[in-house]
Amino acid sequence: MKIFDRIDIQEINGFRELFAWDNEKNEAYLLRNPVISSESSIFTGYRVSINSIKKRSAFLDEQSMKQFCDEFMKKAYELNTENHKKKYDLPLFT
Repeated sequence: MKIFDRIDIQEINGFRELFAWDNEKNEAYLLRNPVISSESSIFTGYRVSINSIKKRSAFLDEQSMKQFCDEFMKKAYELNTENHKKKYDLPLFT
C-alpha cells in the first residue's frame, strides 16, 4: 500500500508536476490526472486518498479535510493549465 505524508511540486523537463511524498521511505509518487477521495469513520477519522495513495495521518475534522482537498484540486488545476500553456504555447484565457 502506498502512503503519503506531503504533496510537493517539482519540475521535470520544464513542466511542473505534483508528487505525493512518503517521508519514511523517501519515495515520491507522480500525481498525473489526480482523483481524490475521502472517507470518515469514528475509528479512523477523516482520511484522504489521491490516486489510491492514502494520506498517512488523519485530519482533525471534516473542515480541515475539505480545505486540503479544495487546495489540492485548485493547485492541480493551476499546474495543468500552466503546463498545457507551455506545451502548446497558447495564451491563457481568463
